Order: sequence, then C-alpha cells, then structure tokens
Amino acid sequence: MFETVSVDDAIQKGSRMVVYPRVVLFFISLALAAFFTATDRAPGWYIILGAGGGFVIGWLYWTIAVTRWRLWAFDNVRNVHELQKRAVKEGIIAEDGSFWDGTIIKTSNDRQKLDTLQSKFDVPDVFLDDYEVPDETAVRYSKSKTFLGLAVGVLLLLGGITLIITTKEFFGIFLVAMGLFLGFMQYREFANNEPQIILNAEGIETASTSFCSWKDIFGEDVITEQHGKSTTHNFIYSYPDGSEDIDIGELAVTRHELENLLRVYRGRWEKKNGQHTAS
Repeated sequence: MFETVSVDDAIQKGSRMVVYPRVVLFFISLALAAFFTATDRAPGWYIILGAGGGFVIGWLYWTIAVTRWRLWAFDNVRNVHELQKRAVKEGIIAEDGSFWDGTIIKTSNDRQKLDTLQSKFDVPDVFLDDYEVPDETAVRYSKSKTFLGLAVGVLLLLGGITLIITTKEFFGIFLVAMGLFLGFMQYREFANNEPQIILNAEGIETASTSFCSWKDIFGEDVITEQHGKSTTHNFIYSYPDGSEDIDIGELAVTRHELENLLRVYRGRWEKKNGQHTAS
C-alpha cells in the first residue's frame, strides 16, 4: 500500500466532498422556500419547512459522502490518528460512538473495508517535520486586529458625543462609555509587544504561565467554543499545577497555524527524546 496523501490534502478534499455540499444543499432548500414565500406561492411557515428539509437533505448527503471519503482517506493517509482528530474538528466526520456517527449509511462491503482499515490505528503516527517552522515561535497580539477594534471604539466614542450634543439622549452616554472601554482595552493590546505564547521544541510559556516542558504538558489543543452567536478559538493545555486557556482571537496566529506549531514542536521533542518514530 502506497500512502502518499498528506493529512492536509485529505482534510481539504473532505471539506470539498463532504462539508461544503452539505451546507450548499441546506441553503438551496432554504432559499427555495423563501422564494416561494416571497412570491406568495406558499405560506410563511414554508420557511421553517425549507430549513428542516435542507437539514434533512444535507444530513442524507453527509451520511453517504462521509463513508466514501473515509474509505479513501484512511486508506491513503499514513497518520490516521491525526487525520481522525482533525476530521472531527473540521466537521467532516462525527465522533466515534456519537449519535450522528450511528446515523451514517454503510453497506456491508463498506463496513468490511472500514474494519480492515481500523487496524491502522494500532500503529503510532509517524512524525513529519515542517521545516518552515523555526526553532522558536513567539505569538504576539495582532496589530491589524487590535487596530480594527481600536477604530471601532473611537467611532463609538465619536458617535456617542455627537448624540449627546445634538439630541441630549441618554443613549449617547452609553455609547461614550462603550467607546472608552473598548478603546482602552484595544489600545492596551495594540501597545503590548510582549509575546503571549512562546513555543519551541522544549516546551511552552505564556504571558500568564511560566515555562513548562513537553514532558509535563498534556492535552494541548486548539478548541472551538460557541457563545451564543459568537465563536472563539481557545488554546488549551494542562500541566501538573493547573491548566491554561487562551482566546487566540486577538493574536497573530490562526487556529490551523497554532495546531501545526503544537504538532511540530511536540514531535521534535518526542523525536529528540526517543519517544517518536521519525519518517
């Protein structure tokens, strides 16, 4: 067996083959329902029907497409542990044993092939270094992100002052307070040039936590959290005396970049200490 497909390539194909079509099918169904409602060809509750129908159609597509992708990906990718973890995080597949995993449509032939591929999980992943990653990476606040937040704070402040002068409404005072608070918080981050996260092949250090060696770190990851309509990406890890949880939304690093840094620096440490098989 020649396993020549990288985890990145498999994830990209999974998004194109499984995730994007499911989303498109949902919005097509919703758009059709909205069109018929707007043109008085159907009652307003058809919007709900369209959303529900789009969800079902998208789910039916996913139950079939996800098996096709899984058979291809786990057959052609060497590091199946990394692939499995990333595929779950990207919404391509469901967690093993979850409700949605139990709804996947599989033929008896599919089950037999997947059972055969399951044996690959008995073999540890091979560490593939990324030579574009430097010996050490210092992650700081993003100047562009904090400047944008600072600009919003200034606009709120100016808008509030304008309202107070022209209408004398109480809402203007609220806008001024919001502008001052947001502007102060964003300026403090904009002016802060100290590294918030430092990573290398020895361990991790953050602005709030002293240096920890990889041998004492566990559970390092970048997780996505939903807070109502907003989404945050948090860098988490645990160590003997506690844990760290950092919102990376204002930092000059993306979720995928940080995930790769964690994989590379952890892998380099394990390779150096004889705890990982190099390729």
